Amino acid sequence: VVTRLTGAGPAPLIRCETTYRLAPNGELQIRQRSWIAAGLPTVARIGLELMLPAGFERVRWYGRGPWENYPDRKRAALVGDYTSTVSDLYYPYLLPGDCGGREDVRWVAFRNPDGEGLLAGGMPVLHFDALHFTPEDLAAARHDFELTPRPETCVHLDFHHLGVGGDTGWTINVHAPYLIPPGVYEGALVLRALRPDETAEEFHEMEEA
Repeated sequence: VVTRLTGAGPAPLIRCETTYRLAPNGELQIRQRSWIAAGLPTVARIGLELMLPAGFERVRWYGRGPWENYPDRKRAALVGDYTSTVSDLYYPYLLPGDCGGREDVRWVAFRNPDGEGLLAGGMPVLHFDALHFTPEDLAAARHDFELTPRPETCVHLDFHHLGVGGDTGWTINVHAPYLIPPGVYEGALVLRALRPDETAEEFHEMEEA
C-alpha cells in the first residue's frame, strides 16, 4: 500500500510518500520519502505518529538513555538497554512542550499488563518519544496543571528530528548540522506485534544476523 500526502496549493511546501508492505512473517515494513520545499527554513521532525490503546504503559528500548536526549544533546546519553513507563517519559518543563525523546534507538517495545506488545525497529535507527499527551494537547497548555493525561499513548517514530539548541539560554539557535532544511529525506522502520513469550532481543539478533 502506498499513501501520498501533499500540502495545499499549486506549489506545496511538503510532500510525503509512505509505502507499507506486510511481510509473510507478519511484520509491517514502512518506508517513507519526504520532500521539503525551499519555502521552509526547517521542520521539526520527519516520521510517523501513532496512537496505542490504553494499557501499553511498559516501555523498553535499545538506544541512548536513560534520560531524554536529542541530536545535539546526546553525548552523555550512552547506548544501552533501558526500561521505563510512558508516564515517566514525560518531563514537566515550565512551559509544556515536546519532551522525552530518545536518540539512536535500534528498537523500542511497548507492552500491556498481559505482556502483549508492539515493537518498532529502526532501519537502522530511530528517534522516539511516547507520552500520554498529543502535540495538540501540549501546544494548548500554558502550565503543567492544565494537562490531563490521556489513557492512550501518543508515539512518534522519527527518522529525522530537530535539535533543541538553546546554547545561550535565551534563544533557540539550533546549529546548522541539527536542522532539517529543505531537501529530500528517506527513512524506514518495521512494526511487529509481540506475544507475551517473545522478546525484543530476538528481533535485534535477527537484524544483526
